Amino acid sequence: MGSMKNKSYRRFYVGTLVVLLSLSAYPLVNGVRMIGLAVQNGAVEAEQYAKYVIPYFALCLAVIIVAAAHPLTSRLRRGALAVPTLLTLGIFTAIELAMETIPINVGVLAPIDGAYVDTDAALWQASLCYISPEAIEAARQREEAFAGANGFYYASANAAYKLHYFLVCFIIIILVVGVIHTLGKMTREGDFSKKRKFILQLVSAVTLVALCVFANLTGFFRDTSPIQTPLASVLTAFFFVALGAAFGIYIGSFLLGRKKAAAIPVLAAMLIVCAMYYGEYILLGGSLYRFGTGWFFEPIFGFAAAPADLVVVLLSGVVTALVLRAANPNHAPKK
Repeated sequence: MGSMKNKSYRRFYVGTLVVLLSLSAYPLVNGVRMIGLAVQNGAVEAEQYAKYVIPYFALCLAVIIVAAAHPLTSRLRRGALAVPTLLTLGIFTAIELAMETIPINVGVLAPIDGAYVDTDAALWQASLCYISPEAIEAARQREEAFAGANGFYYASANAAYKLHYFLVCFIIIILVVGVIHTLGKMTREGDFSKKRKFILQLVSAVTLVALCVFANLTGFFRDTSPIQTPLASVLTAFFFVALGAAFGIYIGSFLLGRKKAAAIPVLAAMLIVCAMYYGEYILLGGSLYRFGTGWFFEPIFGFAAAPADLVVVLLSGVVTALVLRAANPNHAPKK
């Protein structure tokens, strides 16, 4: 039995690394290429910049490094999940901050004095994101705005805008490391009684990663208008709900069967969505994208949030509660 377990674990270990390396091919190859160009030439030309190397090179590399160390971290009596999770978050942050300093040779027009300056990878990636006209004007007034390629803009003085994508990356890391840990533990011990927990974690992680890829490729079809199209509004709202629910379901996977703790995953889901809205609030210079016109989409109580935004927050909690209720063994249908 022991040899069979070891054989199954080896298959899990090799298979995990193969899957991670395959899915990470684009950011890893282009990240290494950008580092080589920066070392060789001192900077990267704008046309050589690979979109979304920031932040996915650091994310993929950190996950792969810690996954490769799984045979060691899995032997910890305490912290077998917490240690690799925190380690991955730390490695990601260190690599990401280093990657963001790569100089980008591009004539970026400073609107205040009209001078052309170069920038770094962090700000150039931000310049490739759409920002609302209100944010452009607010940044201009604070003398923080730079004009990027093709008329895109970004606020450069306040690094807090990074909260938006750092939060998503942290959640992806937490979910993916959790999936690896749970599957690795079941495989090593030969005990698959916790497969319900694993399925919840796997579905949450796969759904979130797939939505992030879709968002990066399409931008949810957003434009620079503060009032978004119906399609962009639906996709954006769906992403926010899915992000919060993915995190809430992950937390809930550890609490299956505990009725007293049922509210914790729901609150966690809604808190994550609120944090995402705050990140968007910072990114857009004190405003939010609007999903439509009319009272349902207008700010209320002096805040930037509209009733539609509050519904999105609540929906993340509702989806979390419904999924966990269906998966909870206490509510499973009797044979």
